Amino acid sequence: MLSLLFSLIFAMAIFAGCSSGNTGSTNTGGNTADNGDTGDEVYPRITDNKDVYAQENDSVENLYVTILPDNTATMADVDSWTYETEEVKPELSVRFDYGTPAADTAGITPNAVLTQRGQSASVAALKSYKIKLSDSAEKWKGQKTLNLNKHPYDQTKIRNKLSFDLMKLFGNTFSLRTQFCRLYIRDLGKGNGYEDYGLFTHVEEPGKNYMEARGLDKQVYMYKAQYFQFGTYPDQLRNVDDPGYDKAQFESVLEIEGIEDHERLIRMLKDANDETRDIDDVIARHFDRDNYITWLAINILFSNTDTTSKNFLIMSPASSDRWYFMPWDFDDALGRYDQVGTMNSWFPQYALEGASNYWEVDFHRRFLMKPQNVSDLTAKIEELSRIASREVIAEKVSGYYSATRALVTSEPDMQVMETSAEDYEAEIKRLPSVLETAKQKYYAGLEKPMPFELYEVQTGPQFTYTWEASCDLKGEAIRYDFKLSRTMDFGKVLVEKSDLTGTSLVLDALPAGKYYWKVEAVDASGNRQVAYDSAYDEESEELYFGVRELIVE
Repeated sequence: MLSLLFSLIFAMAIFAGCSSGNTGSTNTGGNTADNGDTGDEVYPRITDNKDVYAQENDSVENLYVTILPDNTATMADVDSWTYETEEVKPELSVRFDYGTPAADTAGITPNAVLTQRGQSASVAALKSYKIKLSDSAEKWKGQKTLNLNKHPYDQTKIRNKLSFDLMKLFGNTFSLRTQFCRLYIRDLGKGNGYEDYGLFTHVEEPGKNYMEARGLDKQVYMYKAQYFQFGTYPDQLRNVDDPGYDKAQFESVLEIEGIEDHERLIRMLKDANDETRDIDDVIARHFDRDNYITWLAINILFSNTDTTSKNFLIMSPASSDRWYFMPWDFDDALGRYDQVGTMNSWFPQYALEGASNYWEVDFHRRFLMKPQNVSDLTAKIEELSRIASREVIAEKVSGYYSATRALVTSEPDMQVMETSAEDYEAEIKRLPSVLETAKQKYYAGLEKPMPFELYEVQTGPQFTYTWEASCDLKGEAIRYDFKLSRTMDFGKVLVEKSDLTGTSLVLDALPAGKYYWKVEAVDASGNRQVAYDSAYDEESEELYFGVRELIVE
């Protein structure tokens, strides 16, 4: 395995064929004790309060929900909602109890609202739920909101909790409180007793209550990414005093979890998208650099791939003027896409190889173009992997397994097991090694060219195929291989051109019909990379990466 020595050698490499879009002096942007001084006012760094997690354990806590008879919606309405319908989520007025159920149903009053939660999980057989306690209700473990995750696609059902528990061991990042829960629901309108809904994992809700629990400024600017790649999004991301401000449009990009005043966010995004400014200067001015690197390292090391536009938060306390990245949603992390007995065909290989997964986001790309930044990222990955060692993970997994196995392997949770109980046991045994696998993939990804984009074909008397230049972080020259076919699997190739040095190719016009073309970047060492584009075959239900469709009228 490559070691930290790789990063020291890598930092000396010259980037060939990569344009950063930055001008001005190079600045590594290292943190001082006061979070970096760029000529602006200096703000102290804020950190997570580890004492918050002292009372946590691996046990399963019983939760009880009673649906009151005066609801207009039903539990069936809640469960039938999916993100694909784009309808408002049904809500139920409920009574929430924990530890022991309410003994008497006479005169029972509501103290919470229950809705479904999640997007892709909403189409699963078993649903996830959000329970919001009323202002008059007693907090549950000091929290007002319960995010109960069913994790239907994780065979082990423990990846989310394991991820956040490991993050509690790291510095320069923020974790979330978690708890295994067994949920029971009864419907008074139907006169039924409690029904066992099985195992869930509660994950703490970020927001003012989160900050207050840690002794931090509860007046906070905080946003949860819905589809956000650090662009300015001028049509959606407007401030509240803008006549065109539309909160629903705003929250299609960033969900507002804190102060509803977006001037600080807009100012940061303006600087982040100004390519005349050195990206390290932007990060030193607006972010806690080590927190950002730690966030990248965690997602890479934990193979949490779906984090280029969602599944993270950014937050800035009113008293800080620095932005921090916060992790969110790790049920698809820790090797979930390599689960025993399943095949992942929905992610290209580059998405699982670390740095290349973030290359499509200009903000991350500009940062990763600098050798010192990648060297620092590599050092952070090595540091975190020493803390979250195989032995540490194995001990945690053993505790979770003992607490949850009986629930995972029985109804109702057995309904969403994608494979056998034997594969579940094998997956539990594999978990302690998944960080080592992810680190190996990260190093392998640094050896390859970065992914790139295929552009629209320009038609006319001749057809011009163009593509974005790839980048090789080792500084090797890149050539391109081009193929054109009638089928997206390229079983029969119509045109093939190799060792192209440019980023365009002119060919004869094509007869009417449907075609597919692809380009692969190849460095001097023979490492290959595909483009971002993809084509989906509905008949075979296969996704082909690096392929673009061309329809000739």
